[in-house]
Amino acid sequence: MKDGTSEESTRVVCEKLNAIPSPYLKTLTRDRGTENMSWQRIQTELGIDIYFAHAYASYERGSNENLNGLVRRFFPKKTDFSKISDEEIHRVEYLLNTRPRKRFGGKTPLEVLLELTGVALEY
Repeated sequence: MKDGTSEESTRVVCEKLNAIPSPYLKTLTRDRGTENMSWQRIQTELGIDIYFAHAYASYERGSNENLNGLVRRFFPKKTDFSKISDEEIHRVEYLLNTRPRKRFGGKTPLEVLLELTGVALEY
């Protein structure tokens, strides 16, 4: 994202999730950060229900928190993303999406997405 504004966050979420066929895109759970406050636009544009986790209840977003931990291996807290290239971010995205996951029976997120939706993301 260019910045942490609600408008930019909403734009990126809509852009990324538009690639997923609608039968497989039903809900989105967000936290209560200010970057997530334009939720109505996402709900309207994507035709999905938006939910918010309770404050300080990270257990309500378990897979998200797990992914955050994986991302932090590459980009520790307080990383200045203005100094990180788009290419580096795409490289990490690729590495994480091609990493086998126990929750998927050893398959990667890209393999599961392809099997369920027929959508093959390209890098």
